[in-house]
Amino acid sequence: MLIVEAATVDLTKKGGRGFLVSGGLIITAAHCIECKTDGSMAQSESAMQVIRTKDGTNIQVTTLAVDLVSDWAVLGGLDASSFEQDYEIFYNFCEATTPVPVCLDAQPWNSEFSLRIWTHNKGWIEGKGQFNDPTQKYMVVVAVSPIDSGTSGSAIVNPDGKLIGVVSNSFDEPDQDGWSGSSPYVAKALPVWILDTIRCAETIQNRKVIRSPSTRAKNRAGLRRKPQK
Repeated sequence: MLIVEAATVDLTKKGGRGFLVSGGLIITAAHCIECKTDGSMAQSESAMQVIRTKDGTNIQVTTLAVDLVSDWAVLGGLDASSFEQDYEIFYNFCEATTPVPVCLDAQPWNSEFSLRIWTHNKGWIEGKGQFNDPTQKYMVVVAVSPIDSGTSGSAIVNPDGKLIGVVSNSFDEPDQDGWSGSSPYVAKALPVWILDTIRCAETIQNRKVIRSPSTRAKNRAGLRRKPQK
């Protein structure tokens, strides 16, 4: 579980958290980011967010995809050609941080499964999950103690430490089973191209598949270099 703790970042503009997964991606809840619905987020500057790493470094990133209904968002590095410094800082963070492994498998319908929630103030909270939607895009989460405001966007993992969900919402008062809420189920809620990115990156030594501008420049220089006679 130490992997999740080290890979967790704070969202500085609206609060909440996110976490690094393979492919150089940050997953969080949609309500934790600044989001516009007028089409302006297609422009890079309108899609920018700021994350803060565990060591206090602020990094500008961009919004790659967001779903306001399922309440998830995926962030990534800025374009290297226009924001080389920001790209390099994010690249170095990804290189130095082990990403949270992701469960990409579906759960049996109507089955109850154990899970753990990484909170911003209480450490790990135990809970149970179950689907009430046949598409499995959402899961009902019942925790043994309250999930306080500020934990939104945090990782929900299975007993193997693999990501299955993102903290979205919960009720203030418990029911007979505990504190209930809902969460997007990552393996079904995220689009195929994002899941494929994660799957491919995990296959390649569980690391992100991006290279820094300086590395690419060196490689290009190497291709141009003539062999010595």
